[in-house]
Amino acid sequence: MTTVKILPERSSTMQHADGYLEIVLHSRLTSKFVGILCDAGFPCEPIGEGIFRCFGSSDIIANIVSKQPDIETQRYLDHYLLVFSLDAGVRQHVVDIFFEHIATEYEKRIDLERNRANVCNLLNFLKISGMRDRSLVVDYGCGTGISANVSIQYAWRIVGVDRCHVMRSIAASKGMTVLAPVDISQAYPAGVDAAFCSYVLHLVFDLSDIKILWDSLRVGGILVANFHKGSGESRLTEFFTSLGAQIGEPCVVDDKYQHGLYRSYVKD
Repeated sequence: MTTVKILPERSSTMQHADGYLEIVLHSRLTSKFVGILCDAGFPCEPIGEGIFRCFGSSDIIANIVSKQPDIETQRYLDHYLLVFSLDAGVRQHVVDIFFEHIATEYEKRIDLERNRANVCNLLNFLKISGMRDRSLVVDYGCGTGISANVSIQYAWRIVGVDRCHVMRSIAASKGMTVLAPVDISQAYPAGVDAAFCSYVLHLVFDLSDIKILWDSLRVGGILVANFHKGSGESRLTEFFTSLGAQIGEPCVVDDKYQHGLYRSYVKD
């Protein structure tokens, strides 16, 4: 039996390790991967259900995990590794665990200016498309409400939507109106005019939420999104095509950052 090496909070091993990864996965896989990494000489520290921290070279750790059969991995924000089985529902569960885990530290972990610049791009795309004053616009995957201040310059009603209840609470504390995805249609039975998704869709696997969002769009409504490193673009574009969307490719306004591919989806 593999012995899990638990490290004290401020051990010399933690302080002098050349790196670490926080690995997020389905809880039933935790003991398997902790065992594999401990046997390879990388001490591990469980820090939550389905989450553990592994110390050593983050690149080597990621390489060991990614070589295991019947899983896929995705590196996120440098020090996080998401481990997915091939089941879409389990994939979404892992993503949900991850965002709940980092919610309170999220804005310290990301490049805020990069994210704000991307929100500006997406809002400008909507403006160019002819969005009128007082239009109702959904920020899908609003997270901690990064768009709250950015969107002030636009005369629209911005509503944040996110799966993570902790992030919704943080966004609400900034004065943002926030909803869970399942509540969109009930809150706005007449529909919404547009939606934007900033650094979100590459980590959406439960498409039922996207279907709810799409059904909530009025005819002629538009959804714009970026796909970080192109990840998830073909899967989501195929999905929107199946719903009868008109697919477009908005021009890039701000090229300071590499935000990835931009796509627009218009509801006929």
